[in-house]
Amino acid sequence: MNVVVLLVGHYWVGALGNPDCISSWLYHQPEIVAAAEVAAYLRANAPAAVPVYVAFSQPAISYLADRPSPYRYLYPQELGALANAPDDLITMVEAASRLHSIVDTCRGAPFRDGGRGLWTAVAQRYHLEATVGELRIYRANE
Repeated sequence: MNVVVLLVGHYWVGALGNPDCISSWLYHQPEIVAAAEVAAYLRANAPAAVPVYVAFSQPAISYLADRPSPYRYLYPQELGALANAPDDLITMVEAASRLHSIVDTCRGAPFRDGGRGLWTAVAQRYHLEATVGELRIYRANE
């Protein structure tokens, strides 16, 4: 199967026209385009060294913002493979010492409920603070 993917990949490049088209298709995603701006916003508006959760994708935002991730599993594939991930994230959002900020990258959650449980918990304890590009930044209620 891997060999087929590698062989077809070369023809896919030809079919799309050129590498620039493929780069645009791969990297012109809202969370990638806005990553630097979101990180700059977090550096300016979230206390230093305070973890910020970037929901379901793009740990590069945490890195660019110089903020640690509060949850060790950063990618949708990891989260989807762990049965306890949805409950862990909801517990993190509902904790008395909850996170300062959560970034919604507009990616669907890799959970059975599509992330409804998490976003319901966020809606009860956070408010929309800013929108950068298509990404929403939520801040904990006082």
